[in-house]
Amino acid sequence: MKEIWKKHKKLIVIAVVAVVVVAFFFNPFKGSGNSDLMVQTTVLAKQDLSKTVEVTGLVESADSMKVTSSLAAYEMQTINVKAGDKVEAGQVLGTVDVEDLLLDVQKAEASLNINDQTTGLTLNSTQQEYEDFKADLENNMNSSINNAQTNVDNALTTLNDAKKAYNEALEDMDQGENETIKKAQKAVDNARKAYRNASDAYDSYDPDASESLINSLLADLTRQCTNADGEIDRVKLCPTYDSEKAKILAQGASSGSSESSLKSASDSAYDAYKEAKDALADAVKAADKQLESYLDAVDKAQTAYDNAEKNLTIAKRNAQQQLKTYEDSLTKTQLSASDPSRQIELQKLKKQLNEAEITAPISGTVTAVNVEVGDKASGVLFVIENADALKINTAIKEYDLMSVQNGMKAIISADAIPNEKYNGKVSFIAPAAKKAADGSTKSGSSSVEFESEIDVTDTKTDLRIGMNAKVNIIVEEKKGALAVPYDAVITDVDGTSYIYVAQQDGNKYTAKKVIVTIGMETDFLLEVISDELQEGDIVITSPQGVSEGATVLLG
Repeated sequence: MKEIWKKHKKLIVIAVVAVVVVAFFFNPFKGSGNSDLMVQTTVLAKQDLSKTVEVTGLVESADSMKVTSSLAAYEMQTINVKAGDKVEAGQVLGTVDVEDLLLDVQKAEASLNINDQTTGLTLNSTQQEYEDFKADLENNMNSSINNAQTNVDNALTTLNDAKKAYNEALEDMDQGENETIKKAQKAVDNARKAYRNASDAYDSYDPDASESLINSLLADLTRQCTNADGEIDRVKLCPTYDSEKAKILAQGASSGSSESSLKSASDSAYDAYKEAKDALADAVKAADKQLESYLDAVDKAQTAYDNAEKNLTIAKRNAQQQLKTYEDSLTKTQLSASDPSRQIELQKLKKQLNEAEITAPISGTVTAVNVEVGDKASGVLFVIENADALKINTAIKEYDLMSVQNGMKAIISADAIPNEKYNGKVSFIAPAAKKAADGSTKSGSSSVEFESEIDVTDTKTDLRIGMNAKVNIIVEEKKGALAVPYDAVITDVDGTSYIYVAQQDGNKYTAKKVIVTIGMETDFLLEVISDELQEGDIVITSPQGVSEGATVLLG
């Protein structure tokens, strides 16, 4: 740390030595040949103290702009300034050749126009598809749903018909109204009766009554084999009708109806009765099988109806999904139609077209021109800096960091401008230490630094951008303080600090111990505070061997 007044240190020391020498030779109280202690002294006086942190850095512009262009892909057409020129904000520094960019703008406008037309057609078509499909659903005109509903209706009709047929057949069975069974039952009844008659005729055999017996047997056979329509049924009722009739006639053609003939007729009637019973059993089995077929038809019709109902549900769900697909497609097309990206891209190109002239963003001096005519307008093209607003770009070491704060005053000097000092203030202290090349924080007490900036507050200086500068940051200062050199202060083991003041006692000086409080400290001086001290006191600066009341010789 340094203090501002240190630059006059050599002159002060020389002056003090001269005063001491004169005092030594002309001191009227100086004894000769005595053993009093010779001491060095200083006259206590009020002075301005300051504690500083010294740093170095480069003078830079506080208002600096690097000028770039958004047209990096295009070539520079003109350069209107050179380094050192002063420019005003908005002044044209150069222009970019934008002939190709103009063609890009025209191409983008044409593409946007075609896209708008195409999107409009697609939007109208998609809108119509959605509205038509929705209207069909609302008006029950959807073909898939209607076909599925028709299948449901048809399946329901088939199911009802099958149930009706089954119920009717079942009812006929329960009530004995089955025609086939009724006919078979009638044939059984007739055969039974014929058998009884034949049996009775045999049992009551009378040779004289043979002709009437033949007629009776033929009548019984005819009755037994006649169906409800009055016709002989040779298929179901009497398959053996013709043979039975022939037997009866053959018996009648013989010498009369003998006992054996009657016996044969009785047996034939029994066989016919048995066959009728078998035919009835077959008819019942056929009716049962027919009833089972009706029931199977009901089951199949029910399955077909259930499937039709499921298909109708699926058709309705598919229709809703299709409606949602049309709706999503319409929304997507609407979003596409309202997509601003192409318009934004066109606006961006037009904006770039308007940026063909590269203008100064601030007023100042052109300190760098990094491009020539024909070069691509990429990177930093120009640098403009305000030479009237300067700052010192520096760094504060880690061990000084806690002493420095934003806003502290600073004194700025430069070797290139001897004997000149300028005012400044701390304007920025980085929150983190400088980084190494790999991005890590530098380590080591001697290398850890924090980037800082010092604004030059004087408006008129001889400082120039790029100069090396030295900065003393005033971290503490005090006006009118009583201060002594470090060596003048003694501190006991208990922490008590004191100094010795040489007091005149007749023709000699004696040492007086004065307890003090230490105030501000600088590199060379300590502020001492005590009610017993005042300006003009002679303070002993070499107190080694001095004690309270000791006689001292002023050196």
